[in-house]
Amino acid sequence: MHAPIAPPAAGSPACGGQSRLWRAGQLVDLLAEGEAILHQRLINLLTIMYFVYVIKSKKDGKYYTGITDNLDRRINQHNRGSKATPSTKNRGPFYLVYYEKVENRKTARRREKHLKSGTGREFIKNII
Repeated sequence: MHAPIAPPAAGSPACGGQSRLWRAGQLVDLLAEGEAILHQRLINLLTIMYFVYVIKSKKDGKYYTGITDNLDRRINQHNRGSKATPSTKNRGPFYLVYYEKVENRKTARRREKHLKSGTGREFIKNII
């Protein structure tokens, strides 16, 4: 990152042309900071882990399979009957019966789809 450039003192001989250079220097500093922040956000996005989970309703005994990047928050949403979970809204309370941690959303979706298939349901039945 560039060191900040101090503005010239008002009334100094350098004030005329230097103020533009100072603004240009500030812009370079801001761009460098912005690039660093953007880089960190990109790293954060790339390191988000996802969970594939199976919950069971205490009310009707049925299972629900889903994915999330925050397992605690998602189960709480299911248990509150949140609008974010319309398919389980009136079926709670729920408890977690199985979960897997995976590297990315694409892998989580693929695994979720498998767990919802016949062989996936059989897998869940055998481990519970």
